[in-house]
Order: sequence, then structure tokens, then C-alpha cells
Amino acid sequence: RFTNDADNVQMAMEQTVTMLISSVLTFVGTVVMMIYLNWILFLITLAVLVVDYIIVRKISRKSKKLYRRQQKALGQVNAYVEEMVEGIKVVKAFNYEEEIEEEFTKKNQVYRDNAMDATYMGMIIMPVLNQVMGICYAVTAVVGGLFVLSGSGAVGGVTFTIGSLCVCLTYTKQVAQPINQVSNQVVTLPSAVAGAERIFAVMD
Repeated sequence: RFTNDADNVQMAMEQTVTMLISSVLTFVGTVVMMIYLNWILFLITLAVLVVDYIIVRKISRKSKKLYRRQQKALGQVNAYVEEMVEGIKVVKAFNYEEEIEEEFTKKNQVYRDNAMDATYMGMIIMPVLNQVMGICYAVTAVVGGLFVLSGSGAVGGVTFTIGSLCVCLTYTKQVAQPINQVSNQVVTLPSAVAGAERIFAVMD
């Protein structure tokens, strides 16, 4: 617990926290510009962002459980290896090598299965979010195109031009970047949280 789990917590503190702060600032700035350009198009993006949030939240909850199992299984493998190495003289004296190998294989298989489940759940989030944001981009382009053709005002009667639409589409792509960056950390955060819980359990 004080090796693997501590490393995961350290990695999260060094990388994830900095990434979160940067992503939040980028997201807020992008949203302000989108509202200024065309608040109606922003509402389309906002609806998609709500869907993204729901997806991330559900996957994060499941990821946390899976990463907790992974860390537990990894701890059991490491503890078993350490115990057998320290007792190598006893192992050799009683010809216990085959039994140890079988037991290690079982524990390692449990860890492998848990690690694959956790990694799959952590990695699936990016393709899903990319598809959702792709739909958002297409809808924004169509609605924005209709604004341009009809000459509708964006805010306060200001004409919405093709240039305004291009800028809006750029921001529609850009607003997804901080979300994607945070989503990437979904893989790291549940592992770090699970590790922290195991460390605090020992301290308590």
C-alpha cells in the first residue's frame, strides 16, 4: 500500500491537479466568448456538455470501484511475492516451488482481470465523448448556417456572418478540449482515490 498506492497518489497530485486548473480556466474563457458571439449556438453546446457530464459521472463511479479492486489485487500480488522471497530458504527446504508458482499464477490472473476491466472502463470514455462532441459540431454548423442565410442577429441585432460561424465552430471544438483533458484524468483519479483510501485505512 505504501509503494504502488502512494505512487498513484503522487502522480495524481503532480499531474492531475495542474491539468484540472488549466482546463477550468480554458473552459471558462471559451464559454464566455461563445456566449458573446451567439448565445443560441452556445445553448446547443451547453446541452451537449450536460450529456458529457452525465456520461463522465457514470463512468467515473464505475471506474472508481474497478480501480479499487485493481489496487487490492495488486497489493495481494506484491505481498505474496515479498513473503515468498523473504522465506525462500523455507520454500527450498520443503520443495514448495510448484505450489508457490500455482498460487502466484492465480493471484496474478485476478490482478490481470481487474486491471483489464478498470483500464477498459477508463479508456472507453474518450471515444464516447468524441462522438457526442462530433454530433454537437454538426448541429452547430447547421443551425449557424441557417443564421447566416437568414441574416438573423446574434446578440442585440448584430448580423451573424460566415466569419462569426467559423469562430463559433472553432470554439465548439475548443470547448471540448478541456473536457477531454479532464476525462483523460478519469483514468488516473479513481486509481489515486482508491490508493489514498487504502493508505488512510492503514493510518487509521
